[in-house]
Amino acid sequence: MKPKIIAIYWAFNPNVKVLRLSLRNLIDDVDEIIIVDNGSRNIKELKELATEFIPGKVNIVELRRNLGVKALNIGITIAIKKGADWVLLMDDDSIYPKGILRNIMLAYNVLCKHKNDLCDKIAVISLPYWKFNQLRETFVIFKNQHIFSGSLIKVDNIKKYNLYINESFFVDMADVELYERIHKLGMLTIY
Repeated sequence: MKPKIIAIYWAFNPNVKVLRLSLRNLIDDVDEIIIVDNGSRNIKELKELATEFIPGKVNIVELRRNLGVKALNIGITIAIKKGADWVLLMDDDSIYPKGILRNIMLAYNVLCKHKNDLCDKIAVISLPYWKFNQLRETFVIFKNQHIFSGSLIKVDNIKKYNLYINESFFVDMADVELYERIHKLGMLTIY
């Protein structure tokens, strides 16, 4: 059975051109995309962007003001209610090559074909971080396991270990804190 993957983008005044490319490259590999908007001034553009895709495939949760990382928890809660097996946390400027998520899930399924201790310990699959450089119109890749964007997290582990984002931190510390909690639990992040 194919796992249900819901991507959660959190956005604040995103560059719609970059976000469009990000969505196009990911749309075929996920069951749904939820954009939690933190009170962007360009919300009308975001809503228009959502209409470019299959109805219901890209949905926008419109927050009236910037709630910071709480937006991710709102998205995670919605994804869990919709029956997601995995959530993919995304920044509005993160771009991955087409098919990368599908290939990662194939590799994970091969690794975990037979239930084993290693698979039980995997909490996060961290995708390589791609960022669109607007000035040069090129892509740059970063290897960093302490950022939310590109974190594919098992919903079972979110529920079991309460792996929601700590809302008392600003984003740069919140993602480091989440990974620290995961590792203290003896769980693994694979890259």
